[in-house]
Amino acid sequence: MGDTACAAPARWSRRSLGTQHLVYRGGTDLADLAASYLVGLVRAHAFVDGNKRIGLAALLVFLAVNRRPLHAPPAELYALVMAVATKQVTEGQVATWVREHV
Repeated sequence: MGDTACAAPARWSRRSLGTQHLVYRGGTDLADLAASYLVGLVRAHAFVDGNKRIGLAALLVFLAVNRRPLHAPPAELYALVMAVATKQVTEGQVATWVREHV
């Protein structure tokens, strides 16, 4: 971990306070929460390397633990993660994609 690894989670926590309401809002589902993990971890750059892998792993493990495994080919997963990393998709769009693949 580099110098930013310790600082990034603190910045991410402060920035993501607006999305913490997902747990409490009535219309929130597992896809919303899974998307929040992927987008938050990929874009936070908490680690020197592996942010996209960690974000995808968090999404997959979160869904698996909640007995909602994701059914998507590796190429689609790669495209999704790269779209998140390059800010071509929003968190809401990721949640919609997850709903279509669980």
